[in-house]
This record gives sequence, structure tokens and C-alpha cells, in this order.
Amino acid sequence: MAFLDGLRSIAALLFLIFIPGFAWTLVFFKEREVDILERFVYSIALSIALMAIALFFANRLLGVRINVPNSFAIVVVLTAIPFIHRFLSKRGHYDRLRLRRSRNGLKT
Repeated sequence: MAFLDGLRSIAALLFLIFIPGFAWTLVFFKEREVDILERFVYSIALSIALMAIALFFANRLLGVRINVPNSFAIVVVLTAIPFIHRFLSKRGHYDRLRLRRSRNGLKT
């Protein structure tokens, strides 16, 4: 039983301290712009900073209580945003939007 608790703690730590920052490094840096060690360090730093800021603002501005389900939801949202951005940019959706704006005479 202690092994499963340890494994669950490691998975939670990885989910909180690494995954959100890694997703954001994929947006901020191109694939070959930084090496693996730099991306790892940036991932940890961004995860800690983003989670602290997001939880603070969710608690203070929105009145969201800080508990496990709410923290999990914030981590999921913080991780999903850069992956959605990356998916849309790879599929060319931003290029089509820019083209549509230029046809309508709007600045891009």
C-alpha cells in the first residue's frame, strides 16, 4: 500500500510541477531552440510560477476555494490552453483568420 501512495505522490508531483510548464515551453520556444535540460528547467519554473499565480488569482478575484478538485481543474486548463494553441497553429487556423481579416480590411 505504501508503494501505491508513493507512486501516486510522484504522479501528482509530476502533474503539478512539470506538465503545465512543459506545455507552455512548447508555445514559447521552437522545437530545436532549447535543449532538453533547458526545457526541463523552464518547465519546472513555469509550472511553479503559473500554478501559484493562477491559484492566487482564482482565490482572490473569483472567490474559488483552494482544494484538490479546483486545483486539478486549474492545472488542466493551464495545460490545455497551450496544447490547443499549438494544435490550431499547426493546422493553419491562425493563418486563415489572418487572411480573412486582411480581406475585410482589418489590421492583422
